[in-house]
Amino acid sequence: MNLHLSGNLDEAAFATNDTEIRDRLANLKLQLEVTDRTVAEKADVALTVFELSQSLPEKWVRSDCAAKRQIIEMVCLNLVLKGASLCIETRKALQRAC
Repeated sequence: MNLHLSGNLDEAAFATNDTEIRDRLANLKLQLEVTDRTVAEKADVALTVFELSQSLPEKWVRSDCAAKRQIIEMVCLNLVLKGASLCIETRKALQRAC
């Protein structure tokens, strides 16, 4: 801006630089909005997981086989039957299955 005001930067160069700066600013604002949304979504998932963990024992007792399977699939990352044993690999906090 100072170069333009002092006359050392012509109008076309100033307009080009101004457009580039505005584009970069818009891109940064968009990235910030996406980041804020991602943080909010993770917070919602964490709250849902906490609420589920508080009522899980009661839900398990009252559930039928299909609901129990769904609970196991939500909590466990991988279920493997080895011989007569069901081996369970639990998920890390807030990790989603792919």
